[in-house]
Amino acid sequence: MHFFLQIKSGKFICCFLMILFSSAVFSQEQDTALTYETMTREQFSDISAITDKWVRNDFLICLKKEGIKMSCAHCTSVYLKVVASIDSTGRLISYKKISSKVCGRKMKSGMEKNFMNYFKMLVFPASLRNQKIQLHLGNGLKC
Repeated sequence: MHFFLQIKSGKFICCFLMILFSSAVFSQEQDTALTYETMTREQFSDISAITDKWVRNDFLICLKKEGIKMSCAHCTSVYLKVVASIDSTGRLISYKKISSKVCGRKMKSGMEKNFMNYFKMLVFPASLRNQKIQLHLGNGLKC
């Protein structure tokens, strides 16, 4: 009976270590992504120019396409937060959604694709290449 308890205990410790290792790897991926606060001035300037252009053009088209009118009474925020992976040529190779909201609900996959299309076609500047970048795409109203 004592031998059986030792095996159970060993399995528990092994499982615990696997969970601990997995969470460390996941949090390390989040920690290595550039955020607006951790970017250099050049990186911040480059990503600001990209997202400003996206907001002025594609974001407004996405809202119109979805029939969304932002207002304090009905829809105060529409956003998608992602970690984008940029390769050495400046192309978006993948992204991982962190969160999203459209008027208090989760964003539909079609709208998410529309949000990301601009970034899939974009060639990112040199300062953002070979990076993971946390992006907050969209807008919220101060009501």
